[in-house]
Amino acid sequence: LLYIMTVSSWLPDFSLLDSHCDQPNLLSLFSDLRQAILDHVTIFIIGDGPYAGIAHCISGEYSAKYTLSGYSAPILTPLANSTFLSSVNSSFESDYAYSLFLRNHLTQSNLVLFLSDAGNSINLVRSSQMISKLSSGIVCNTWSLSGFTGGSLASSCSNTFTIPCTDSDRLPSLQFYLLSWLFTNVLADLKTDRTQTPPFNPVVSNRIYTRTNLDKIS
Repeated sequence: LLYIMTVSSWLPDFSLLDSHCDQPNLLSLFSDLRQAILDHVTIFIIGDGPYAGIAHCISGEYSAKYTLSGYSAPILTPLANSTFLSSVNSSFESDYAYSLFLRNHLTQSNLVLFLSDAGNSINLVRSSQMISKLSSGIVCNTWSLSGFTGGSLASSCSNTFTIPCTDSDRLPSLQFYLLSWLFTNVLADLKTDRTQTPPFNPVVSNRIYTRTNLDKIS
């Protein structure tokens, strides 16, 4: 009973976020992500601490969903290449790890989503500042997604969406909910928009065919 009470008190009130869904910044974020998918723009989801885990989960899950739906959507996150990060950390301070990761993986056009609680993670701030100083030829659309007032990250990114929450314990769940809502609804919108043609046909699973052959072999 004590465990249930503790978990219940931790669970966030998602109505806080739902009531924010009509704000212009969220609509702009939705539009930017949708266009990035259509234009095959490289999408980065960058976060520290629990947000690194959220970025890793969202990146893997929705890369698969978009690919199986026929859309080429490269969604990258530093945590997916832990060897790169550990190698960087052996030579530089960890505050620069994400900056080097981004610089190594940026393409001609990029959408970068920074996840944070208060927006003051030095690793994220330095990464966004590095992007703002890039030479011509590389286009980066950066978004700061955080709670509180957005912090330094909000001022260093070209766009910001502030979650209406100042509770660090609840913000990770709200961030996960926000990203899940965002990627799911963009995909649903693309599927219903008959004027757009995916670059690849939807993948047809060969699981049954493979299972049949394995049964014959056995």
